[in-house]
Amino acid sequence: MSLFHYLDLKLLARLIIVLVSYPVVQAKEQTPAPKSEPYKILAIGFVGGMRSPKDTRQGVVQISDRLRSLTCPDLQVNTYSHWKWKQAYSWIYQVVDKDQDGFLSEKEIESGPKIIVFGHSMGGWAVIKLTRRLEKAHIPVELAVQIDSVGIGDEVVPRNVKSAANYYQRTVWPIRGEKRIKAQDENKTKILGNFLVNDIGHEALAREQQISDFIAEKVLLLCGQRLTHGAADTAKRRLRISNRAQGAPKKLHRSRAGRSLRNFVKHGSSNQCPPGSIQCGGNC
Repeated sequence: MSLFHYLDLKLLARLIIVLVSYPVVQAKEQTPAPKSEPYKILAIGFVGGMRSPKDTRQGVVQISDRLRSLTCPDLQVNTYSHWKWKQAYSWIYQVVDKDQDGFLSEKEIESGPKIIVFGHSMGGWAVIKLTRRLEKAHIPVELAVQIDSVGIGDEVVPRNVKSAANYYQRTVWPIRGEKRIKAQDENKTKILGNFLVNDIGHEALAREQQISDFIAEKVLLLCGQRLTHGAADTAKRRLRISNRAQGAPKKLHRSRAGRSLRNFVKHGSSNQCPPGSIQCGGNC
């Protein structure tokens, strides 16, 4: 495939996402002021298309709400539209800049919060835009997760990201996310995997339970906790009930795949590709 053909397909996919997105009244996104005791963990989610960051039907919003429900006082979660990535950057900068002098010292960066960024569709593109901007400010990112990411230049993860994961589908055409992300510097960034999820569409992919489990467990580990089976089962039941009421697919959980993905978080790698409906693309 020629470069021009590839770019045309990417542009077409982005245009289709905007056209098929239902009209929404965007709620004003407010960046909270830094608290007196800075947060130790920041989680930032990006929705795609014309979706609202307040729309609870969106997988990214569901993940964000789940993270907010965790018992972790050091955690702050914010959700943005993909075109608001600069606003997300400003908020992170304010949190890191403890003395609010407009400059980041080495001490402020070293003692700054752990940052996790995740996004779906064009929100996956926003993940890369944000992490690249953070790289210019020398701010590290603990984890970046792209979910069926659509956007030009969203396949290269900058060197300030410690670990990254990519989920994509090939069920629905032509909106198909990036199938392979790569590290700008393999010595700085670990690609946990490029995971193909079968039999699911572009929108529903962000609601996949094992993706939510993966991100939630990473956050809990930073909080000094672990995702218990009881907490995971409760969250799964709530998400099933919520999505069934809204007409989403009923089969959201693939237990064997979920267990393998959790091994990536606990051990940093896996000896085999996640079984079941998820396939690992070249990184196992």
